[in-house]
Amino acid sequence: MNITRQLLDRFGLNTPVATAVAPTLHPAEAWALWLYTRAARLTPAWLAKQVYHFGSKQPQSAAISSRYDAVGRVLAALPPAEAEQLVDMVDEHCPHAAVALVTLLAGFSAPAQAAATAIWRSIAEQRGGERHLALHPPPAASAAPQALATPEAAGLWRAVLAHLQGSLTAADWHTWLAPCALLELDAALAVVGTPNTFVRDELAEHFHPALTAAFAACGHPVRVEIVISAWQEVGRA
Repeated sequence: MNITRQLLDRFGLNTPVATAVAPTLHPAEAWALWLYTRAARLTPAWLAKQVYHFGSKQPQSAAISSRYDAVGRVLAALPPAEAEQLVDMVDEHCPHAAVALVTLLAGFSAPAQAAATAIWRSIAEQRGGERHLALHPPPAASAAPQALATPEAAGLWRAVLAHLQGSLTAADWHTWLAPCALLELDAALAVVGTPNTFVRDELAEHFHPALTAAFAACGHPVRVEIVISAWQEVGRA
């Protein structure tokens, strides 16, 4: 049984629908649809009607906002049981019990906390209320990377971020780019630091070409390397 089929079973779709639809959906798409369903307080039956045409008994494309694509990828990157737990927790607490949720999330990993903030934004958008979930500061080992202090590097990084921000959704911006820093810069190489493996892998897979193009557009064409760690730990001369 493939991952998408397992997810559809978790989400409560009946067996014939899940079997027909699973080959047409990426796991990230399935998570995005399920999160929208939960955010809008809809049912698995509603979700089934979006992805399956009961008259022709064929799969069909669901029309939901592309704003859910990023959080779908976030959830697909986690173990399914953990992703489902996070959706359940945020669904229960959003939008009026942020303090209680933050307390519960304190014991979770940095990737799980990042996922929870993305889930919160998506659900709060549907239900109203504050979209930003302010987590407690993470332990020092998971702290955001320290940027280079040189004026040239700081100015270039601000320009790169400004160039990227106009082409990204708010969810992508806050989840993937805001926690990062420019750790090293020379004529040939820019080292971008991320706070954890979760963010590093997402940037490397989905944002590396955009980062490279942004550096070039800002007058500094370089090879971009994406790493985990604060500047003190990068160990580059």
